[in-house]
Amino acid sequence: PLAPTLRYAGLVADDGAFDPHKTQAGPFYGQQSLVFSRLLTYASQAEGSIVNDLAASMPEQPDERTYIFRLQPGARWQAAFPLNGRAVTADDVKFLIERQRDGDPSFVRKARWQNIETVEAPSPEIIKVTVATPLATMLPTFAGVNAFIVAPETSPDGQDINLDLQVGSGPFRWVEWSPGSFASVSRNPGWFGGGGRPALSGIDIVQPRDSQDLEAQVRVKKLDAALLGRPQADALRA
Repeated sequence: PLAPTLRYAGLVADDGAFDPHKTQAGPFYGQQSLVFSRLLTYASQAEGSIVNDLAASMPEQPDERTYIFRLQPGARWQAAFPLNGRAVTADDVKFLIERQRDGDPSFVRKARWQNIETVEAPSPEIIKVTVATPLATMLPTFAGVNAFIVAPETSPDGQDINLDLQVGSGPFRWVEWSPGSFASVSRNPGWFGGGGRPALSGIDIVQPRDSQDLEAQVRVKKLDAALLGRPQADALRA
């Protein structure tokens, strides 16, 4: 059986840029990381260990300038408009890379993608990336916090991805974002990760009004977890 929704105290804040490739608000793209996939991801950012995410395995590297990714079999976009559960393809990954590499300066991480010379999609499941020069930071680029894979349908005619089109292929689906108050995601039953994961039904973030409100919600068990200062935590534990 699934665990219930995890409810915790956190900051629900954005910078008014809801596009995954343009926002610089940590709390907002932290929420997006529950919804969107990346080719690779960090098993541990502290240790710098990188593992596959939407890629079925770590990339093949026939030479120092070439990365060949094979996508997870059965990976699909979430069953929401405008993607309605269609398959994730190599063209979607190509769109992610070219969108940031070739975009205007509002794509604030544009520089990270400039070393990529060509992007090819020889089949719906294979993406081939060739870099201009060998670069040790290319794998971290594919695993980067904001290297979210998005679909062309969510950015028609090159428009920004808005708050109503937060549709990804990750383990959770976007439900609500109310700045300064509340945010929520729900389990994506079609996630390619499989194995009954994610185990949670959903995740809620509550932004308390102040420290007294936070303490009150912990005391009456309205929160499962909260980040507290040591004195406040010790007092509640006692």
